[in-house]
Amino acid sequence: MSQYTAVIAWERKGSVFTDGRFSRHHRWIFDGGVEIGASASPLVVPLPFSVEQAVDPEEAFVAALASCHMLWFLVLTASRGFVVDSYRDEAKGVMAKNANDKLAMTEVVLRPEVGFVAGKQPSDAEHRATHHEAHERCFIASSVKTEVRCEPSIVEKSSVAHKEKHLTNNVGSERKKLMLTQVVYMALFVSNQDRALDFYTNAIGLEKRGDYPTPDGPRFLTVGVRGQDFELVLWPGTPGRPQPGSTACTIEVEDCRKAFETLQSRGVKFEPSDILEFPWGYVARFQDPDGNLLQLREARGAYRR
Repeated sequence: MSQYTAVIAWERKGSVFTDGRFSRHHRWIFDGGVEIGASASPLVVPLPFSVEQAVDPEEAFVAALASCHMLWFLVLTASRGFVVDSYRDEAKGVMAKNANDKLAMTEVVLRPEVGFVAGKQPSDAEHRATHHEAHERCFIASSVKTEVRCEPSIVEKSSVAHKEKHLTNNVGSERKKLMLTQVVYMALFVSNQDRALDFYTNAIGLEKRGDYPTPDGPRFLTVGVRGQDFELVLWPGTPGRPQPGSTACTIEVEDCRKAFETLQSRGVKFEPSDILEFPWGYVARFQDPDGNLLQLREARGAYRR
């Protein structure tokens, strides 16, 4: 019997916690001294409370199966007199409802591409048989209920090297295409978060939504319209300078003239100095203290939301 250990470490870092809006970023520490940044998957916990650059448990599950399979394959291939020159597996896992109607990692597909030294390499049948035996011997595969399929191929060394060169561009491309439901945040870059918060809450009339520390240092500070999910993130950075006529944010109002006069009374300066009229409605444009261009909009007719 063998034993294996891992240390999983997380810190609250000042978050409220009971509202659920805390960072899922944490550390995995192994006995050899390796430390890995980990997080919940952004497909499970939305950004910024998860960290896309960190490893999530679902990815680690797929990697553990693929790694264990590879290690057995290398040992078995060496014992049969073949020399592996390169090995690359773009493994993929599927999370779905299982037979018990619970979300689970129901399938993992291994796609190892193996390069052998010139002169001697196994036949396709021998290659597949070795992968089959590697799967049968894999400790991790034997420990899970997940269906593990293997779709191996033999490739030229240059082909594997070419794919390695483009690894950064390929990893995570599927994640970006999945499960798009709505836009919930948009960042406005501000030079002073407290000043921006004062402007957007006291002058514009938005409500403060969140004010939490982040692993990287700046506060995750958000404001929004009461009753709506969408939030503006007041994030430290260099404010944008869009071309004339475009704005960083459009705020829909019921009465543009009334909102215009209310904001003017609070010290907001509009440019142009009066409301603009268009075939689809009215607009009043202004800047925040950092120069971000914003506008009030009162749509009419078919353009009303």
